[in-house]
Amino acid sequence: MNILQPHRRTKILWDKEKLEKLPYAVVKQTELNRDFSKKKIFESLSKYGLAMITEVEVNYEKTVETIHTLAPFMRTTPFGDHELINAEMGQAKSDFGYSTRGLEAHTDGSYFSEPPGLITFHCLQAAVEGGHTLLVDGFHAANKLKTKHSQHYHTLTHFPMPYQYIHSNTNLSYHYHEADYIVKEEPVTSSVQQVRYAMPHRAPLNTVPLNKLEDFYSALETLTRIIEDPSNEVWIKLEPGTVLVLDNWRILHGRSSFSGKRSLFSSYVGRSDLKSEAKVLGVDF
Repeated sequence: MNILQPHRRTKILWDKEKLEKLPYAVVKQTELNRDFSKKKIFESLSKYGLAMITEVEVNYEKTVETIHTLAPFMRTTPFGDHELINAEMGQAKSDFGYSTRGLEAHTDGSYFSEPPGLITFHCLQAAVEGGHTLLVDGFHAANKLKTKHSQHYHTLTHFPMPYQYIHSNTNLSYHYHEADYIVKEEPVTSSVQQVRYAMPHRAPLNTVPLNKLEDFYSALETLTRIIEDPSNEVWIKLEPGTVLVLDNWRILHGRSSFSGKRSLFSSYVGRSDLKSEAKVLGVDF
């Protein structure tokens, strides 16, 4: 009897040393309207989880235009279709992203039912000092956990973590809440499909039985040690003119503290829209 074998997508996992040698896509903005160049970016996102677009005009409107060329449908959130993040927006109390402090590695939107599939960053104004961007391959971290601590891996793939985001002011209030596995596997291949990791947005842990709490926290601590291992951390300085594109279901990002003004453009693309755009270009995500 013929049995259809599940297709396993090629994922190249990386740490600090390996990423320096990988040919992830770096495409000029003027080439982005060519399907070949767009396909190159989506292939890079599928394999490595990241890509870059260079020589982008350093202004808000041209950045929006660039992202629309890459992926026409941006994900709308309470922050808008896209936003400009700086420390002067008055939201630092509810979200440290709007402060000057450092941010540990995390994925965005873990409190949404479906976190954004794609996230883009364009630093329109770099900080005088600090403000470096941190990248960690979540799939690499999950693979190390599975290889060296299989029971901990089993725990994080079978007990969900609740996340939430609460914000309230005179104009708008919202409370997002969702619980899901920190490491989620694909149902057919059992390979890692998503890493949902955002410690600042943890909600009260009411999803794990009391007799499993110690195991859960031990597994979470072990994964955190892997993520925070300097050999797995890649630090880069985002410069005006370069857009960083990340698979938010795979790549964790963070930031070092900074001084002076720093202006960062950010936008999301939904996971379904990301996969659709990739499929149109002949890329299996």
